[in-house]
Amino acid sequence: MTTEIANMLQPEGKIRGPIVDGIFYPDDDKLLTEEIRYLLQDVEEIHGSSFGIIVPHAALPFSGSLAAAAYNSIAGRKISTVVIIAPVHREEQDAVFLTESVSFSIPTGKIKVNTEIVKKLEHTNPCFQINDLPHLEEHCIEMQLPFIHYLFPEADIVPILVGSNKMEILEIISDSLRNIFNDKLDKTLFVVSANMTAYLPVEEAYRHCRQLIHALETGNTEELNSMLKSNYNKSKGIGCVAVLLAIAGTGARVKVLRKKDSSKYGCESGNIVCYAAITVDKAG
Repeated sequence: MTTEIANMLQPEGKIRGPIVDGIFYPDDDKLLTEEIRYLLQDVEEIHGSSFGIIVPHAALPFSGSLAAAAYNSIAGRKISTVVIIAPVHREEQDAVFLTESVSFSIPTGKIKVNTEIVKKLEHTNPCFQINDLPHLEEHCIEMQLPFIHYLFPEADIVPILVGSNKMEILEIISDSLRNIFNDKLDKTLFVVSANMTAYLPVEEAYRHCRQLIHALETGNTEELNSMLKSNYNKSKGIGCVAVLLAIAGTGARVKVLRKKDSSKYGCESGNIVCYAAITVDKAG
């Protein structure tokens, strides 16, 4: 029996065990804590209080410094719940997947799921489905947990996997989250787990990344909507980004902290992935 399955059968309820520990980040609790501490201390970005962040979900050697920059930008806040919005890395589906698990486990400990919020979301619209199978295949939420657990050890999480870039689905997600968290925004953090591009040919990746960042920085909703309709497989998380911007509201302020790509780690195939650390704040 694998550790993952054994964890799910714990008497306190289903626990989603780690699937990329020892691959994307250390599988030892002390080594993981040391690495997260080092990454957070090694970036120049000071502790801030941004409304939400957009963070890559690559392995720590690839994008850990960008993740640290993003998390430092919200480290000054007191957070009780972290809503993690992430894409499904498979074929597009008109569904939003919530978790059956009561907690997510990483080497440094367990992070409780806010099951009350999960139930509320499930009942807001049929597109919300409680289904752990997509969560057991995805790493993009898991890659946010070491930083979240280190900075906000008492916070619970609401893990959300988005299966479609269709505007009607994204509007349902943003409206539902806005309604549920409207009176809790001061203690709620929204984290979008997204890479700026998928694994694309170099020039195509750079072009797509520039276009997406331009749309975000200028608040060009028409350009972003056009990308949503045509680029589901070119950016892993663009729909999730749109959800965060909608929650932040009209005039949301977007700041790109850092950019990077995977070319320095070799691109023998001619393909790369582009990453960025981005903060999102409400207007005003």
